[in-house]
Amino acid sequence: MKTLKTLNSLIFMALFFCSFFTLGAQTQAPFTLEGGCSRLTVGGGPAIPNFNMYSAEVVFIASGGGNACNKSTINPSLVMQRKYQLYRKNNNGFSKAGTPLSKNQLNGLTLTHGTYKVTVLEPTPYQVCPDNINSYILVYDHFNNNRIGVQGYINSISIPGEVYIGKPTTGDNIYSLLDIAVAPNFYNPGDPVIIDMSNNKHYDRYRISIKQTSGNSGNWSSTGWVSGPVSQVDLLNEVWKRNQPGWVFWQGHTFEVRVATANSDCVGGWNMVAKEFEICTYANPCRIVEAEEKDITLSPNPTSNMFRLNNFTLNAEKNYQLVVYNYAGKQVMSTQDVVAKEFDVSDLSAGIYVVTILEDGNRIYTDRLSVVK
Repeated sequence: MKTLKTLNSLIFMALFFCSFFTLGAQTQAPFTLEGGCSRLTVGGGPAIPNFNMYSAEVVFIASGGGNACNKSTINPSLVMQRKYQLYRKNNNGFSKAGTPLSKNQLNGLTLTHGTYKVTVLEPTPYQVCPDNINSYILVYDHFNNNRIGVQGYINSISIPGEVYIGKPTTGDNIYSLLDIAVAPNFYNPGDPVIIDMSNNKHYDRYRISIKQTSGNSGNWSSTGWVSGPVSQVDLLNEVWKRNQPGWVFWQGHTFEVRVATANSDCVGGWNMVAKEFEICTYANPCRIVEAEEKDITLSPNPTSNMFRLNNFTLNAEKNYQLVVYNYAGKQVMSTQDVVAKEFDVSDLSAGIYVVTILEDGNRIYTDRLSVVK
């Protein structure tokens, strides 16, 4: 009987030491995280060690031969387990959503629409005792003195990335047009038209389409579906000119932008929000660039025969054009000779005019000019 007990003890110790020696060879596969319509899925991860680990709360130094590297426990069943902590995104970042769960419990949860991430609470052995195998703190059963495991601690491992549950809603698709004009969503010719999607939520793909809604309403262009998220998009250069490089946002016309967002892990659902913007005319701009904005002034103003540009510096590598419109929107004067900085308007009738300077075709300055007789 004694021989059998000794043999069993030797077999246990051999298996135990073998598990220690093979720990470093275990698969180190990364954790994975996928979203869905109502559930997320955690997968991957390294193999769970084939020996038990115990926290500092359940182990102690036994009297009569125990030490800091060889401890005992009266709770051999309180083995540390790998757990998963779920976090949900809110306006202030991420916060814990419930208590730590097993993988099966977490993967079985029915979740509400939102953005989530997961942290793995991974039991990890202390390696601080060089005289022990793999420098572990060994743990024994206090009642029979059998070696049953090692002391460990919880190592928090964040699974990379965020996942989206459910399809985006109208409340998630909250992009805005960056307005530089006096009136919202009105732009002068040549102004950049940019949308800001930095506040959009719960999506990983987007599509932006633009349709001209006045004049030739058959004109349209689209990005197609693009991986996201994205912060800002230049509608002219990244969308409107995508298939027609010569297109511009023509003055005096309106356009509709449609932004669709989708969650690729929730197949079959996407959300679209449309907004309209208008391009004003050179003659009737949405806003006037004041002198203090550009440091350029027209003088004299009013004038009866000529005016000059003050504080206007030319770039020799750029092409400039000065255009004058009457308040009916008709072009009444145009010149490429901006170098002179003085312009004859004696042929113009008395009235209010709009003076615009173009640099390589882009408006850089607009102001009103009063002509008196």
